[in-house]
Amino acid sequence: MGTEKAYVSIGFASKYLDVSIDALRNWDEKGLLVAMRTGGKHRRYRLSDLVAFKAGFLKFMPRCEKKNI
Repeated sequence: MGTEKAYVSIGFASKYLDVSIDALRNWDEKGLLVAMRTGGKHRRYRLSDLVAFKAGFLKFMPRCEKKNI
């Protein structure tokens, strides 16, 4: 499965980035890490976006701030 077309759930994204689901919802609303929506309004994240986000943004952020953004 290529990362360009692979979409994952908010639960997977939360575990992959080691942040809360609420943090992901917050980031989506602020435009920091945008999710696409399914027909049922569930958030789905592109795996390639998560990889890039983790490599760039999160490596500079202390763990306590990851949970509260």
